[in-house]
Amino acid sequence: MSVSQLQQMPITISSDSCSIPATVNRVVLSNGNFRVELTLDNGQVAIVDLNCSQFKELKLQPQQQVFIRQNDLNILPFCYSI
Repeated sequence: MSVSQLQQMPITISSDSCSIPATVNRVVLSNGNFRVELTLDNGQVAIVDLNCSQFKELKLQPQQQVFIRQNDLNILPFCYSI
């Protein structure tokens, strides 16, 4: 399994020719920012860090369908911590 760490705010509510669909799994508040966990259609997990204003603009909710720009993906190995 791999995790995509997205560096910018590639999440949109509407699709375009460069976007792929994803579903919001979880939203976690951490150190004043929001960490959003998404699942892509192929089962891959993507993690997006948003600041407060970005999160308010998108109004994300669990199970919401969103779109991310595929060229913004940076694939990182999935790590488990015990």
